[in-house]
Amino acid sequence: MLKKITGSLVAVALLVSFGCASGGGGAKGPSDEELIQQLVSTTLEALQSKDVDTTMSAYSDSFTSDQGDKAAMQAFFQQAAEAGFLDGMTANTDSMAVTVDGETAEVTGISVEGAFGALDLTFGLAKESGRWMITSQTQ
Repeated sequence: MLKKITGSLVAVALLVSFGCASGGGGAKGPSDEELIQQLVSTTLEALQSKDVDTTMSAYSDSFTSDQGDKAAMQAFFQQAAEAGFLDGMTANTDSMAVTVDGETAEVTGISVEGAFGALDLTFGLAKESGRWMITSQTQ
């Protein structure tokens, strides 16, 4: 009887150990905040490189801004790149703050400077099909 109880306890201990190791107790992926920070940084780097297509891949089809919808923003970025307004553009994300509220988020504290002047940007984001996308932008 003692062998049976001891064997059962060992089995339970093994299940608990392996269950914890494989059931979420292991390494986790990046947080939503980290995913958003990476998305914003990659998008700004692409814009600095005048890579409008990569820049726009972060923008939702439902995007809106002072410039208009996604197509208008893409045309705006393309014209700015062709006119040289993105030459020497710098982006400062040292003060970037990400606030996540469920499936939406806001990013503040981004400053960009270039031939166009200096702007402070705020991005609105939403999770679409499991991926964070920029849905709004204000300056």
